[in-house]
Amino acid sequence: MAQAVIGIKSVTVQPGETVSAIAKRELGNAGRWREVFLMNAQTMASQRANQPSAKIGPDFVWPGTELIIVDGFVLPEEDAKPEAKAKASKPASKKGK
Repeated sequence: MAQAVIGIKSVTVQPGETVSAIAKRELGNAGRWREVFLMNAQTMASQRANQPSAKIGPDFVWPGTELIIVDGFVLPEEDAKPEAKAKASKPASKKGK
């Protein structure tokens, strides 16, 4: 049985970058921003705590921040999109019957 290869690297956030832009560049899909956010939740939460007056959304990250990117990270079940959960729970249809 083959083993999955997981790539781990560190990236430094540049001015003007967002979490979704980093996800697109590093993971190939801006929609994977939740993975980047969850992998770095502690770092991002501490930054937000240090800037309580800043109006920032989940896609914002401070320039100069070091983020860990893991290609192969799997979102926890509760964070998966509802349509993905529904699709995964449906039995495969039998064609031709």
